Amino acid sequence: MLEHKNHTPTPSKSRHIPNYRNEELNKCNVARNLFNANAVGVSIVKIDRILVMERNGLENLGVSERDVRNVIDKKRRLKMQGGDANAMLEHFDKIVANNKNFYHRYWCRAAYEEFGDVVSFDSTYLTNKSELPFTNFIGVNYHGQTILLGCALVSHEDVETFTWLFSTWLLCMNGKVLGGILTDQDTAIRKTLSVVMPQSRHRWCIWHILKKFSEKLGM
Repeated sequence: MLEHKNHTPTPSKSRHIPNYRNEELNKCNVARNLFNANAVGVSIVKIDRILVMERNGLENLGVSERDVRNVIDKKRRLKMQGGDANAMLEHFDKIVANNKNFYHRYWCRAAYEEFGDVVSFDSTYLTNKSELPFTNFIGVNYHGQTILLGCALVSHEDVETFTWLFSTWLLCMNGKVLGGILTDQDTAIRKTLSVVMPQSRHRWCIWHILKKFSEKLGM
């Protein structure tokens, strides 16, 4: 069409362009200022309102509230880098100290009996920017909510590590075989599952597949 109506570019429309939003967030140390504001008790909603006021209206703000939330969450993860594993272990020790009858694996067993038909195994934390030595087994309950069925602190993605992990998982779950398991496209995981869980249907997670579209095929 040679003529377009209502096609005037405005800052608010840049919200739909990831590269532009990232550029806006990087200006004037926005990320650091956002994190500092949130650290002293200012809510994310209020931070977003402050940004709107500084830009004289939502129309002039090139980022969304979700962008603000993502920046703060990322800063929190990086701040915990190196100490998160110890913090988790200390937290578990405190729970056991207060309740001698607490064993989280028992809860996982009961939940697994009900919601273990298909389980998602996530090792993304090992390879993303956070580099956290954490993996987890996730299920879905009757309400469509994700539930934690188990977790482990691991630092390597290799066949030996995953063999130990999945073998231990089956032992804790009384040997009940998974109906299906969703994972990323890691070669070590695929080789391990073919040996440790040959009866389970192994499928790649659709999120990981779609994520690689831009990497393999271009934007």
